[in-house]
Amino acid sequence: MHEMSIALALIEQTEKVARERNARAIPSITVVIGRLSGTDPDALRAVFELAAEESMAAGATLNIELMDGRELYIKAMEIEENC
Repeated sequence: MHEMSIALALIEQTEKVARERNARAIPSITVVIGRLSGTDPDALRAVFELAAEESMAAGATLNIELMDGRELYIKAMEIEENC
């Protein structure tokens, strides 16, 4: 199931950005998935929670926007900064 590798990559990339901004958590991530990308949104949602365990994205909401085409990218992320 390639959705697990996608979920792990999403977490890796968002954690990298969050660390650069000295964040402590990632409450939500929004991704865009093209209908022709070969990625199953339901499968991605199902594995995301497991992949996010013990990461800065633990408990994060995964928002998915579907589009036509082959897109697959992170559109936005919310971070909680260290105080």
